[in-house]
Amino acid sequence: MEFKTLLVPYDFSPCAARALDTAVALAERFSSKVIVLHVVPPAATVPIEALGAPFGMSLPQVPLQDLLVAREQELETILEPFKKAGGAVVTRVVIGDVADEIQTAITKDSPDLLIVGTHGRTGIGHFLFGSVAEDLVRTATVPVLTIRETAES
Repeated sequence: MEFKTLLVPYDFSPCAARALDTAVALAERFSSKVIVLHVVPPAATVPIEALGAPFGMSLPQVPLQDLLVAREQELETILEPFKKAGGAVVTRVVIGDVADEIQTAITKDSPDLLIVGTHGRTGIGHFLFGSVAEDLVRTATVPVLTIRETAES
């Protein structure tokens, strides 16, 4: 199988970092383009007052455009060594539902492989938070490689 394009959803978690490391290693081996997608959930765009900060607490707000620019810059910094080594990478920061935006990117970019980190939650954690990775494994129209946050012993 040839891997011309790899798509990596990236949420700045340790498991996403492991997935990105895997994508970079594959890209170096197969001369692949890596698309790194960060999705800002709509809740992050709601003013803190709308969330009912307790006891009149005032939390600092970051304007949405500043948040998007900051995330883009963080991705650029993380990927700088790969780019300097000649790697082809595209970063994209969007607002929306995480699973929906990943599916949109799959349709738009037609990657050969989706590489996604998974926290490996089970039990009540899985019930409460669900699993984007699990949803993608079931519904993605391209092969999905899941990378756990930590190696199993």
